[in-house]
Amino acid sequence: MRRLDLVGQLTAVVALGLLIAALIQGRDWSTPLLCTALAVAAGAAVAFLFAEARSPHPMLPLSLFRGRVFAGSTVVSATSALVFYGLLFVSGLYFQQVRGWSPLQAGLALLPLTATVAVGGFVRPGWRGRSVRAGPCAWPSASTRSGAGTAQRHPYLAVLAGARADGGDRTGRRVHLPAATAPALGTVDKARAGIAAAALNTARQSGSAVGVAAFGTLVTAVHPFSGGSTRSCG
Repeated sequence: MRRLDLVGQLTAVVALGLLIAALIQGRDWSTPLLCTALAVAAGAAVAFLFAEARSPHPMLPLSLFRGRVFAGSTVVSATSALVFYGLLFVSGLYFQQVRGWSPLQAGLALLPLTATVAVGGFVRPGWRGRSVRAGPCAWPSASTRSGAGTAQRHPYLAVLAGARADGGDRTGRRVHLPAATAPALGTVDKARAGIAAAALNTARQSGSAVGVAAFGTLVTAVHPFSGGSTRSCG
């Protein structure tokens, strides 16, 4: 029977929790509290890796990442979830704060974007094998389109098309769908398939949490109504 990896769980929670908390409160990066939180988060992440490497029953066996396909799929899953859910969160803020729409109207406006995620896996099954290469492409264009979409003069369809092209098409269809994890899981021993699937799902969930926090902070820093500014630690 496997034992609980309490050290791994604790260090992972501390690292991710403090990182997200620092990002949420990150308007002024010069404050000692935020810099301390980031430093502790980094230290906890290092402690997590050290604990997992030495534990006889690790929560996340690091040997899984010796395979390039699995390692690449995990990284892309996390970064793609970061972009997609961060963009989805920012789009909801845009429709409510900039256009003055109600939460219900904003939700309905984003419905076509979320629908592409549900439908994409059925219309493009051939993308499964190329999922590892898909996610990074969303980064530069997502930043450009989300910035362009903050102008109130842009028509709704133009904003939706930009968000769909970045988040719904490239990220949502090729990476977030469960079928896209098949190539990565196919490289793992059957005995560890459960742990591998959990690692991929955790990467997506962690990426989405960090994305919402990071994109939200970015919006409050640059949007006129926030009055915020960003500075670096030092």
